[in-house]
Amino acid sequence: FEHLDQNQYLASTQVTFRAGTAERRADLVLFVNGLPLVLVEAKTPVRKSVSWFDGARQVHDDYERFVPELFACNVFSAATEGKELHYGAVHMPLDQWGPWRPDEAISSGLVDVSKAAQSLLRPNIILDVLANFTLFATDKKKRRLKIICRYQQYDGANKIVQRVLAGAP
Repeated sequence: FEHLDQNQYLASTQVTFRAGTAERRADLVLFVNGLPLVLVEAKTPVRKSVSWFDGARQVHDDYERFVPELFACNVFSAATEGKELHYGAVHMPLDQWGPWRPDEAISSGLVDVSKAAQSLLRPNIILDVLANFTLFATDKKKRRLKIICRYQQYDGANKIVQRVLAGAP
């Protein structure tokens, strides 16, 4: 975490994972030091009936269920169809997956998805979310939940820390 250049980074497409008899192929997996920290499911941008939600559902309902070993060290997963990009933690309900909006403009489209992906999927951001913006909680049903930050929480907390370190009131 302290020396980002000492890590090995790999982005791989069409990665096949096997767990017992189950086999799933992820569209994109980001590895840090050989650990699969981020899974991205990309859907077609040309069919109006397909959205990021379809990719998120595939991750949540299929991959997490049939190849759970893939998510042992997962920081988050992301899904897009080229118009919107949303991300969420393992087992997070799909309606709680959120957008990563590094620009204040709330719009959608390939340019905005590209900006979001270039921001969210940078190694320093992934490792910062892992080290400083991930926690676990237990719900009323005694299930362990992984909680990760939204963009505005990430941005706001980092700005507060920068102000404190700079000695600002």
